Amino acid sequence: LITHQISLYHLLKRLLLEQQPDILIDASWPSVHMQNVMDGVRGGVKGILSEKPIALNATQVAEMVQAAKSNNVILMEGLMFHYQPQILAVKKRLLNGDIGDIRYVRATFSSGMVDRRNWRMRSELGGGAGMDLGCYCISCIRYLIGTEPVSVSATGTLAAGSDVWQT
Repeated sequence: LITHQISLYHLLKRLLLEQQPDILIDASWPSVHMQNVMDGVRGGVKGILSEKPIALNATQVAEMVQAAKSNNVILMEGLMFHYQPQILAVKKRLLNGDIGDIRYVRATFSSGMVDRRNWRMRSELGGGAGMDLGCYCISCIRYLIGTEPVSVSATGTLAAGSDVWQT
């Protein structure tokens, strides 16, 4: 008979100290990604995969990237489009010159999210359509064209009585 002891950790720092994992996968709310990434870097992990969006703003991303680089930690944002066969086929066609010069790209990604209890509808946790869905559009375009866009714009509506983007 083999038994396994299961430990529940309420503090990431404790888990990192006791288990010393090589890789940290952060699938928490966007509002705590920065703290978790910094704990992982200080906790000695070799790689961190953070769910999207990796941070709430560009300043947080810059701090996270700098900490990871300074400690030789691989930091990656988990965005599914980079690994889907259809997207890889489009990328290949673009690289081969099959499509021609790209001058304009428009992307839309939508969902029927209306449950106000879900983190995606709570701005204090990093929710909202722009953070939850819009980041896929921008990331996919950047990946496909292989360069930074000249400009990005977004339109949408706030959920009634809320400060979170519903669309």
